Amino acid sequence: MERNTAVYVGQDPAGKLRLTLESDGLEGIEGIGWIALDPYLIEQALETSREAGQLEAAHVSLLYQWLASEEAEGRLSRRIHDVADHIQHVESISVYFDEELWSKVDGSSEHLALTELRGLLDRDLVDWTAREITLVAGLSLLFAAGGSIMFEEFNGKQFTATSVLRAIYEAVARNSVLLGRDVVPPTIESAYVWANSARAHREELHGRGYLFYRRINGLTLNKRQRAISLDGIGPLVTTGNGHPHGQDRPARARSVARDAIEQFRRHADSSAIEKYFVTAVTGAIEAIGADYGMTSGPRSLRKFRSRSALDESVSTTRNEFFCCCLPSERLKSAADEAELAKAMYRVSNRMQYNRWHFVPGNFAAVPQSRHYYYPPLMPDIATWSDARHGGHIQAGVRHTIRIPGPALFFDPLALGANKYRGFFDLRLVRIEGPEFRLEDLWAAIEYSLLIDVFWRVAADDLRDDDVINTFRREFYFPTTTN
Repeated sequence: MERNTAVYVGQDPAGKLRLTLESDGLEGIEGIGWIALDPYLIEQALETSREAGQLEAAHVSLLYQWLASEEAEGRLSRRIHDVADHIQHVESISVYFDEELWSKVDGSSEHLALTELRGLLDRDLVDWTAREITLVAGLSLLFAAGGSIMFEEFNGKQFTATSVLRAIYEAVARNSVLLGRDVVPPTIESAYVWANSARAHREELHGRGYLFYRRINGLTLNKRQRAISLDGIGPLVTTGNGHPHGQDRPARARSVARDAIEQFRRHADSSAIEKYFVTAVTGAIEAIGADYGMTSGPRSLRKFRSRSALDESVSTTRNEFFCCCLPSERLKSAADEAELAKAMYRVSNRMQYNRWHFVPGNFAAVPQSRHYYYPPLMPDIATWSDARHGGHIQAGVRHTIRIPGPALFFDPLALGANKYRGFFDLRLVRIEGPEFRLEDLWAAIEYSLLIDVFWRVAADDLRDDDVINTFRREFYFPTTTN
């Protein structure tokens, strides 16, 4: 009987778990230990790896063909520039590429892919490596298929030509099934059209009463989108009349929002607006057992209604946004009052920064001097968010739910001729305890609709010179005089 073979288990420099035969060398591998494997299993693994390499070479060749057609049409330089721009405006990147980990988390230093991309502008396509072909073609197709959402699904994974084409095909197939259509096998000749169809299908499904949401793993930063029919969620109690798609918004909330704005305008008193947001956030916290929650938005709508809204949004400062951040009763009873107030205030400042960072992403041709991120579009459930994100570690953000607004099953928020996504949101946090479940997400969506109602009313009723003057420092430290 053939003896088992010793295999070394360790981590490579990119942090990936690696099984290595001693004959292959162990340099650069941080050891965990040895295991003994049947030579038959090792032989199968090597065969699978060899076949995967052959398939990858074939898929790189297909991507090369597509890039060659783009070059023939004079579009290759534009593709390189677009990919570089996309990378700069994705919040978090943590992708394995060959033997390296490409990582950019929460606005950290320039991503190493940008240097590599800029070098391609001066080189002929025929001289590109397989890695460079995969980088430009793969990211171009992923962003066409679903924007940053599709790219972020590769966080924590190996980025290859094979995995890119598989991800796009699965998106097309999944959405085609939901739409009741035949799944047509793709061809590389129509790769860009094929990628665009994934995005078009998703938008059509929004109109047919489907909700897309994401699962986020804070350990790997991987993000995975899912779709579910709103008919499977059950009645949304705050609407009072069924599901949100195609239905009127709750009349009661609209009336309260209108009264709050009327009181604000008549008496220059923001207390009724403050109460509206406090009620919505507190209700969401209690409904799902969160430790704290928040919503953020602009203090004034003037700049965002403007005909020069791009220039105006670029010129905004963090203080032109507000955040209502509130603890649960359980957290208030367990924490030191002064320290809790400081924590809520710090979180609110960070959320004002986030809102400032997202708003310009609603426009094309944002000046390079103004950094921004693409505004979030889908609700998400995140676990172990305090594993790698510095701000989340400090704020005790372990498990989260985020509901960006307006929801994709609603129209964008219209302010003058401008339309916005990611203009406001609802975020809910657990510092410890169990992860949030889907039923928690549905409940959070219910309360986010109340916030949506306010901003729809505000779009009609708030004047350009109106400024929501609450949720400043004195809201968090009411006994402080300076």
